[in-house]
Amino acid sequence: QPIFAALLASGHDFRLAVAMDHCTPLSLRTHSSEPVAVAIYDSRPGRSGSGLPYDEQSAAKAGELLGDGRQFFLRVLGR
Repeated sequence: QPIFAALLASGHDFRLAVAMDHCTPLSLRTHSSEPVAVAIYDSRPGRSGSGLPYDEQSAAKAGELLGDGRQFFLRVLGR
């Protein structure tokens, strides 16, 4: 919360990404190679999100897959 509040107070446009480093399904009780959920907040007007919760099931429903780190950073940078 303090980071988000500081970014809002800055008055500048920004994007904030929240991501897990790996999936750990309870059924496996260990890490898996499944894609992880990523939430990217964009402070610019008119940039609404999916409205879905932040979890693996919702990420799968969203249907967007960022295949690698390059695609992730391009999305965060708005390119």
